[in-house]
Amino acid sequence: NCIFWNDGGGNEIVENGAVAVVTRSVVRDGFLTGSSIITEDPDLGPLADNGGLTQTHALPAGSSAIDKGTSAGAPSTDQRGLSRPQGSGYDMGAFEFEVASPGGGGGGCGIWGTSFPAILLLILPMLLLIRK
Repeated sequence: NCIFWNDGGGNEIVENGAVAVVTRSVVRDGFLTGSSIITEDPDLGPLADNGGLTQTHALPAGSSAIDKGTSAGAPSTDQRGLSRPQGSGYDMGAFEFEVASPGGGGGGCGIWGTSFPAILLLILPMLLLIRK
């Protein structure tokens, strides 16, 4: 469940006589022995304060690392304390992509993050016209 990516060029992993075996990871050069290795750019966000004790590289929507990890041996939370998995599988790396939850509720209309009954939104303009 690791991401070995270096946009600056050069090798991320150097084999010094031994064969490196990596599974379920994103690896830029893709020359390693192993299985479930992804070589597609994970599009990591910049190192930033995304919550938690240390800075992380966020995974944007569409990242090759989202839902491609395994639960075997993985922590139940990401670096920020967000529970894993958030989607259909564990994300690779220390950052779990947060799946947006549907807003509103109760059959109303969501405006600016607040839920209103639809009937109120229809009647309110009429009440304002009658007042004039």
